[in-house]
Amino acid sequence: MIDLLEEAKAAVADTMPRASTMNLIELRDAADEICVKLRGPRSSFKKHSKEAINWARVGCDVAEHVEDSDGQSRDRVWLRKAAPNCGKLCLRVQEDLATAGFPDIEVISEW
Repeated sequence: MIDLLEEAKAAVADTMPRASTMNLIELRDAADEICVKLRGPRSSFKKHSKEAINWARVGCDVAEHVEDSDGQSRDRVWLRKAAPNCGKLCLRVQEDLATAGFPDIEVISEW
């Protein structure tokens, strides 16, 4: 029974699109570059932000492809050195990623 279940999971996994490692590296680098621009000395976003962000070190180290329990898959980036409730920062990075050719990316911030 377990073997049949494992075979079924493998068959489904083979039909699902997977993010390539290169695409995830490009996504991570794009998100990090956006953070670098947002923390720059001329950034109006930084100047007007009231969110808890370590502007000296905010950036992106991780991009991943995830699948939830409903079988929905998506790409996600994690922003470091920003409080988990930095919704405006996450939305701005998400919008800039879409402009850069990475639509529908989930953006999460963490310390």
